Amino acid sequence: MTVIVQKRGVCKGLALKMQYLTIIDPLQNKNWDTFIEGHPCGWLHHLSDWKKVLEEIFPHLTGHYVALMDNEKNQSIQAALPLFLVKSRFWRNKFVSIPFTTICDPLVSNSEEMKVLFDKALELSRDFNVQDIEIRTFNTYKYLNNSAGECNRSYVQQYIKLDKTPDELWNTFHKKTIRRKIKKALKSDLKLAIADNEDDLRVFYHLYLRTRKRLGLPVHPYRFFKALWQTFHSKDQLSLHLADYNGKIIAGIIFFKYKKRVSMEFVGSDKNYNNLCPDHFLYWHMIKSAFEEGIEIVDLGRTSINNQGLMEFKSRWGTEIQEMPIYYYPKISDMDIKPPESTRTYELIRKINRNSPHFLYHFVSRFYYRHAS
Repeated sequence: MTVIVQKRGVCKGLALKMQYLTIIDPLQNKNWDTFIEGHPCGWLHHLSDWKKVLEEIFPHLTGHYVALMDNEKNQSIQAALPLFLVKSRFWRNKFVSIPFTTICDPLVSNSEEMKVLFDKALELSRDFNVQDIEIRTFNTYKYLNNSAGECNRSYVQQYIKLDKTPDELWNTFHKKTIRRKIKKALKSDLKLAIADNEDDLRVFYHLYLRTRKRLGLPVHPYRFFKALWQTFHSKDQLSLHLADYNGKIIAGIIFFKYKKRVSMEFVGSDKNYNNLCPDHFLYWHMIKSAFEEGIEIVDLGRTSINNQGLMEFKSRWGTEIQEMPIYYYPKISDMDIKPPESTRTYELIRKINRNSPHFLYHFVSRFYYRHAS
């Protein structure tokens, strides 16, 4: 269904401008990825390829992209709010913008656009008999308000600005816990390997799986990583760096690259080689290679403010911090929006995952990712 929206704009005096509000499919709309490329808040997770991967790997997710279109040809996209219907037989169905992402701003430039798109999202939720909407923000949080819902400010993004050379950045790192460990790693026999085939990806996934189990966290299915690799690696939008020790891969990092920004997404390592500091080795090489490629920002990922250990580790790399508010509609209780990291149930599940046999751990992970977002 297409809705005509009247919007006043300024162009040689006040004039009435007509726009169309509609639902589009980025996989069918040839202008979508161009819109993402040009929008200041557009990120890799907004691209049509991300929608394709999610819908192929996770059958419980379906994307519905609310878009404000220019009325002249009904082709030029002015603003958009990507929403995914998350179906679950165990939890309430909901709309999420966007599942399994770090940066996923509503693609708006002002509060007026946000209100128009959100009103359409409410209408969409009624059409699908969905009660809950979850909007994750980064830069466009200022265009939302919590009058209709609740804002969760429990997550932050920690990032490094590459406005200095690596040598200059070096001095911003914590001396004992970062610089000393990087030096130790560089003096060892560690070598950097750049993955170029799926065999390398499988080796990394094994490390990632073991790391997630050690932390008590469910592991993404391998087919998700395979789809990401096949979709984004060939376009130089995904890289996998590996730490090689005497011919054995002992650690790895997967990161996305898009529009002068690098985002670290997945990390895995063999704890038996922690004394060699392979994670510090890979972080340092990622920062240096990003600088050489003209990247301006290195994201170290989203962090819960309740995870003080991880926040402290990232801060020792000289990171800056930005809030990543999540808005929940309708308004819910404060207890319901607490991050899972702060609950006893979360800690109990982590303990079970850490100590369960592999077959049970895989079963729990598969169950989780059939319902999660």
